[in-house]
Amino acid sequence: MEVDVPRLAYVGQACFKCYARSAEKKLMRCSKCKRVHYCSVDCQKADYKNHKEICRALATLLGDSSVPTPSYQTSTREELERHAMKLSYATISHMGPLLRRNLTTIEQNLVAWEPRCVLCYKREVDLNPDPKSSSKSSLTPCHCLLSFYCSEAHANESKESHTVEILENGLSQCDLNTQCNRDQYFQLDARKDMGQSDSNPPSTPFVWAPERIKDQYESLLKYEPLVGVMKSIDDISPQWRKWFEDSGCPFTHVPTVMRLATKSLTIPLTTLYGFDVLYSKPEFGPKLVIHYIGTADFEVLSGGPAHEEIAHSIPTTKTLDLHFIGPELQAITKSMKSSKVVDMEACPTCQQAGKTRIHTFHAYKYHDWVHSLGDQYTKPDIAVIFNSGIHEEESSFAPTIRLLVEQGIPTIITSYNELEVRQDLAAVQNSVKGESGVNIVMEPKRNPWKCELGHSEPCGQRGYYFINGWTFAFSGRKVG
Repeated sequence: MEVDVPRLAYVGQACFKCYARSAEKKLMRCSKCKRVHYCSVDCQKADYKNHKEICRALATLLGDSSVPTPSYQTSTREELERHAMKLSYATISHMGPLLRRNLTTIEQNLVAWEPRCVLCYKREVDLNPDPKSSSKSSLTPCHCLLSFYCSEAHANESKESHTVEILENGLSQCDLNTQCNRDQYFQLDARKDMGQSDSNPPSTPFVWAPERIKDQYESLLKYEPLVGVMKSIDDISPQWRKWFEDSGCPFTHVPTVMRLATKSLTIPLTTLYGFDVLYSKPEFGPKLVIHYIGTADFEVLSGGPAHEEIAHSIPTTKTLDLHFIGPELQAITKSMKSSKVVDMEACPTCQQAGKTRIHTFHAYKYHDWVHSLGDQYTKPDIAVIFNSGIHEEESSFAPTIRLLVEQGIPTIITSYNELEVRQDLAAVQNSVKGESGVNIVMEPKRNPWKCELGHSEPCGQRGYYFINGWTFAFSGRKVG
C-alpha cells in the first residue's frame, strides 16, 4: 500500500520525506521540478529513489509546449475549475508516456493538488513561466496553508468566500483546511509515538467500536433531530457526538479521535441506517446477509473490527454473513471470478453471546457472480454500494442495477459529494427501463453517518468531499 502523503506536502508546505511543516523547519524547493520541498539535504537524498522519475517528468513538462497553455480569461469560478481539471488531466496524460508507465496515486496527487490562486486559479508556472528565473514561489499561502493567493488584492477579494462562507459541517473552506491538517498530523504524531515506520500509512484509521451488545435494536433515526453543524473546528457533528456518548466511547473529550474513528464506523452505521430507511420496521432473524457491491480496499481494510457493530446493534442476529463483491478483490481471492471464505475471529463479547461473523470475498462484478450461482443465489437482506461512482461506469454498472431492481433488493448507495450523488441517481434511473421506473425510497441527502474526515477537492476547486458523504436508497420498481 502506498503511504498516504499529508496534503501539506503536496502543496509545498511540508517536507515530502519526513513531513515536517514549514512552521517547524525551513523548506527548500527541488530545483529541478519546482514542486516538492524538503527540510534538509538528508531528506532529499533519502527520497531521491522515489522522486527521481516524477521529478524528471515534471521538469520536462515545465518547458513542453505540447501541454496546453492555460487561459484565465473566463470570468466564472465554474469555468476556471473546469479548465483547471482539464489541464490537470492533460498533464497526467502527457506524463504517462514520459514515465513509460501509469502514474502512482502519489504522482497523480502531485499534479492534482498543485497550488493555485484561489481567485484566478493561476499556478506558479503561469506567474513565473521561466522555471530557472527564481527559486522562490510567487504564490503566498493562507494561514490554513492549503489555499494560496497570487497577490494581496486577490487575497482581499476572496476573503469572504474563503473564510466566512459555510461549506460543510458549519465550517468555511479555511476552517476545513485547518481541520484537515490537524487530523492528518494528529495521526502522524501518534504513529511516531507508537514507533511505526514510514511504510505505514498515516491514514490508518483509529479503529474503535463499542464492546457492548444492545438489549434491543435501536433505530439510528432517533438521532435525526440532532443532525447539525459543528460548533468549531475542534468539534464533531452533533449526531456522531451523541452516538459516541451513548456507546460509552472513552474519547469523547478528544473530538479528533472521534473523527478518526468515523472512518471505520461509517461502514456499519451507514449499513444500519440503510435498514432504517429501507424497512419501515426492521425485523432481524438469527442470520443477517449483507452484500457489499463494488468492494475495494476501503470496505475490507477500513471496516475491520467495526463490522461487528452491526452484530452488536442487533441482539437477535447470531450469524453475520457479509459478502464483499468486486473485481478489485482478486488480490484477496488470488484470481478473477473466484471466491474466498474467511471465518472472522469474533470479539470476546460476541463469543460469549454465541455470535459469529463470516466474510466471503468474490472477485466478480455483482451480476456476473449472481449469474454464476444460478439457482443457488439467495437474496441478501440489504445491498450496499459505497462511494459508488456509478455515473463514471454507467454501462458497466447497469446490469447490476437492473438485477437489484428486478430482484427487489433493498439497496443503499453512497457518494462523495452532492454533484456525484445526483449523477449516480440519474445513472441508476437510466439503467432501468420501463414505465414504472425505480422505487426511490430515500432521495439524495447528506449522510448523517459519513466519515467526518474531509478531503479537499483537487485542481484548486472550492469545497470538500467525504467518504460516504451523500446517500440515497431504492427498493425494486415503483408501484402503480
